[in-house]
Amino acid sequence: MDDKDAGAVRQKYLLHFLYKFLSSSHQSADILVQCYPEILTFLKDCHQHLSHPESICLLTSILHVLVCRASSPVDKKTRRDLQETVYLLCVSLSMAAGVTTSHGYVWLQRNKVSVPHPLTMHSSDSAPSSPVRSFSPAFIKNSPSFVKEEEETPTPAPGGSSPPVSRETSAEAPSVAPSTSSSSATLSVPVHQQLQMPTIQALAVLSNVLSQFVDYVYNGKEQDKVISLLSAILYHVWPHLYDHSPERSLCYDHSLSLLTSLTEFPVARKSWKKDTTEYFLHPNFFSMSHASVDSWLTIIDNLMAHDDGTMKNFLSKIRPASLQLMTNTQLTKMAGLLSRLAFVVFAGEFNQYKDNIYDIQDKLLECIGSLVTLPQVLLCYQVMLLRFSPKSLQLIWPTVASESVRILQLLLKDLQQLATVQAVTSSENRECSSSYSFSSVDQCMVYCRACHLVHTMLMMPTERLPQFQHVRWHFEDTVDDGSNQSVMNGIIKLFNKIDMTLITPKQLATILRDIRLIVRTITTDHNQLLHLSDIEESLKLTFLTK
Repeated sequence: MDDKDAGAVRQKYLLHFLYKFLSSSHQSADILVQCYPEILTFLKDCHQHLSHPESICLLTSILHVLVCRASSPVDKKTRRDLQETVYLLCVSLSMAAGVTTSHGYVWLQRNKVSVPHPLTMHSSDSAPSSPVRSFSPAFIKNSPSFVKEEEETPTPAPGGSSPPVSRETSAEAPSVAPSTSSSSATLSVPVHQQLQMPTIQALAVLSNVLSQFVDYVYNGKEQDKVISLLSAILYHVWPHLYDHSPERSLCYDHSLSLLTSLTEFPVARKSWKKDTTEYFLHPNFFSMSHASVDSWLTIIDNLMAHDDGTMKNFLSKIRPASLQLMTNTQLTKMAGLLSRLAFVVFAGEFNQYKDNIYDIQDKLLECIGSLVTLPQVLLCYQVMLLRFSPKSLQLIWPTVASESVRILQLLLKDLQQLATVQAVTSSENRECSSSYSFSSVDQCMVYCRACHLVHTMLMMPTERLPQFQHVRWHFEDTVDDGSNQSVMNGIIKLFNKIDMTLITPKQLATILRDIRLIVRTITTDHNQLLHLSDIEESLKLTFLTK
């Protein structure tokens, strides 16, 4: 280790010592208040001379401890210095998260895609020539780059993390321990993992401290300053949200956590509303992981709930003028919009969109006539049963009931035809029956969603869906005299006769097995059925495209 490297390590150790010293419960808040100007001056001086992401993480964590443990400065000059320091450190961290490396990808804002950087297309086995960029204040203001690194295997940020700080107690921001590994140990780590460490580390610190900076450092009259700060930061964070590759899952998770926390602040709405709306309408929106569904539900609820015009603008995008004249691509796009409508309603509170139910019903009625959009229409109705009051459901109930009965009767008819074909086919001619095409994949998707809709209706408490009691006998396994007369019983009996191994193609056979499973669940003892909360959990999986 040469003198330059040794000096850098000593600097990191000193910063880490200061961070722990200020975080200690033995340090009173009064002392921190007295030292406020001096600490801010120290942090700004360090920012000018220390450019490594790990050092910026430590400086930001030190500032976070100061902000959360000491009361906000009353002096206008000190307050202005605090806001300037927050801006410099946080934007530097966001740039560290999106910095171009020798293995980097350049982010194209207009097309929402990343492409290999023309100056960095060399062998991945060679060591990076300059993996870290200097972050001077002038560079932050004049030439922010919007790039992202190559898809790489994530590794934990060095030093782990500590619990976030509360204003009154001595809780801490994520700590960043200085690296002490030798050069030989560093060489044993793959280059792509070394390059990804600063990104993960910077995003982790930002996701833990930024919301508290917004809450404590700015008041309600400083909206422009908040928007300026968050816009500069999110400019470098969005590429990670568009990257759904498993290798970059840690970057995605930290970026999502950061965005989720920011959407809780109405004052910050202008900084994230436009980009979030674009992302919501992006074709890959539902490529999210199961673990991130709850975060996106929170984000979309905050997007739609805090402004009445946002929901109206979204509904205006659903324009199914004439389904018969639409191309397959247009129908698929319309189905995607209906899936997003279901997601919006699912994200909202109970009866939150009661004022929009007439517009929603009009859109759904216009989309019933196509097999491509009908599954999403049924999904919307299933979500609406869970999110609207009995009084509001009176509007959609005639359509829900009639469509459910109609679709299940079509399923029964298709199963009867399939059972007949398999029955008359001789054992020597079994290959002939394997070529029988059971309806279509789109039709089977309609059957599957209709069965899920019926399952939800059966699970609804009587007081939540009193209208269903008049048609319940259509779906129960028996009637009062004990005879099996319901549509569901006819369907399950036919499923018991059908050899599923003879169904082609495989995608169609898979959907049919799902239908058989849900039908068997419906026709079992209702005491063994899932609760509504379990149905809501299964709905989260329904939205995913992975």
